[in-house]
Amino acid sequence: MEIQVMRDKYPSLTKNQRHIVEYMLSHVLDMSYMSLKEAAAHTGVSEVSVLNLCAALGFGSYTALREAFRREVARIYTRGLHLLPDQPGDGPAVPQGQAEYLCGLQLDNWLACMEALDPEVLYTCARSLLRACNVFIFGHDASRIPAEYLAHRLNFFQIRSIAIKPGDVDEVRSLLASVSSGDHVVFFSFLPYYTPVAKIAGFVRMQGASVITITDSMDSPAVVKGGHTFLCRTHLPYNFNGLSAPMAIIEVLVCCIAREMGKKMEDIIHDIYQVEQYIGGYDEPAPSRQKPGHPEGGPGQPAFPIRPQ
Repeated sequence: MEIQVMRDKYPSLTKNQRHIVEYMLSHVLDMSYMSLKEAAAHTGVSEVSVLNLCAALGFGSYTALREAFRREVARIYTRGLHLLPDQPGDGPAVPQGQAEYLCGLQLDNWLACMEALDPEVLYTCARSLLRACNVFIFGHDASRIPAEYLAHRLNFFQIRSIAIKPGDVDEVRSLLASVSSGDHVVFFSFLPYYTPVAKIAGFVRMQGASVITITDSMDSPAVVKGGHTFLCRTHLPYNFNGLSAPMAIIEVLVCCIAREMGKKMEDIIHDIYQVEQYIGGYDEPAPSRQKPGHPEGGPGQPAFPIRPQ
C-alpha cells in the first residue's frame, strides 16, 4: 500500500484525521523516519489518534505507514530528484535527467489544467468580474501568492480588487459584513486545505456574491454550489504544491477579461502611459490607440483568445 491512499481517502476521514494527513503529506521525508511518538507530537494529537488513522487508511500498523513513506522517498530518488545535499554545505546533487523530469512534471500539470478549461465558463467569469463592484480574493499560506497576483492584474483593469488572508479574522469579519450581491469572491484552495474557508465561502454565496474557486479537487472546502470551479493539478514531489497551473489559469482569465473590455482596454493603457509620461516615468509619447494585437505597420495575431460565439 502506498501513500496515495491518504489522498484517495482524505474526503472520508474525520476532521482530526485530515489534519494529521495534511501534516504527513507536507513532510514526506520527515515521515520516512519519524517515530509514532514524534508523529503524534508534531501533529498535536495522541498516539492512539495516529494509530486510528493508520487503521482507517488500511495500514496494519504505524510501521507499515512509515514504510510507505520510505518507498515514496525512494521512488523520488529513483526518478532523479535528490531531496538533500550530498554533504553539509553542498548544493543539491543534479543527477542525469533531473531537469527533464522536473520540467515534465510542471508541463504535465499545466497541460492537464489547460485541457480542463471550458471557454464558455472562462468568458462567463470574465464578464462577471468586469461587472463586480468589488473583487475579494482569498489565499492561505502559499496560495496568497496567486491571490495577490490576480488582485494586481485586476486592479490594472480598474476592477477594484483586494487579496485577503482567510486567517486574518478581523479583516475577514469586516469584509463579510460588507459583501453583497454585486461583489465577486475568488478562492485559491489547495492541500493542505484551510478548512475554515468553507464557512467564508458559504456565507458569501448566501449574501448573493458570485464565487470562483481555483483548487485541486472538488472536495476542497472552498467549492460551493452555484459557483464556478477551475481544477488544476499542483502536487510536486519536492514541494507540496506548485503554482504554475494556478498562475496559468490567472493569465488565461485576464486575457479573456481584456478581450471582453475591447476599446476600454486600449483607453486604460493609453491613459496609464499619459500619467507615467507626466510624472516622468517615460520619455517616449503615449502609444497610439491601435487595435490590440496589431502592431503598427501591419496586422498580427490576436493578443487574446477569441471569444466563443
